Amino acid sequence: MEHIRVVVYVLVMRNNRILMGKRKGGFGEGEWAMPAGHLEFNEAFEECARRELQEETGLTADRFDFVALRNQHCYTSKASGFTPRHYVILGMVARDVQGEPRLTEPNRCFGWEWIDPNAPPEPMFEPARMILECYLKGQVYIPDRAHEAT
Repeated sequence: MEHIRVVVYVLVMRNNRILMGKRKGGFGEGEWAMPAGHLEFNEAFEECARRELQEETGLTADRFDFVALRNQHCYTSKASGFTPRHYVILGMVARDVQGEPRLTEPNRCFGWEWIDPNAPPEPMFEPARMILECYLKGQVYIPDRAHEAT
């Protein structure tokens, strides 16, 4: 049986830069993304964002604000091509962030860098691109166009 998963992406801003890392050892390997992870059963979106931010970067934040939502029926990755996966993607902005980013999961990320949001690195992981675009445009929802013809 196929499952729909929920992934929460965390946008961290500091000095007009966003925190991004190059994915390692999984789908989208070699593509740039912000910290993210799957929502756990009975977990609030903010709790997931807080947990994933701390687990992946060692950073802590006091508050998270909703940025974007997308019902993503499939992913396209430059490294692995089309993959039939169904995700609900949520973007949250971390506020009042404390600490300096550390590479806490070297099996999942090559390292964290502060990136100019107006000139993000390529290749960029598609969900991360969507979250960043929504943030920059002030748009909170982008429909999935994968099944518009059906």
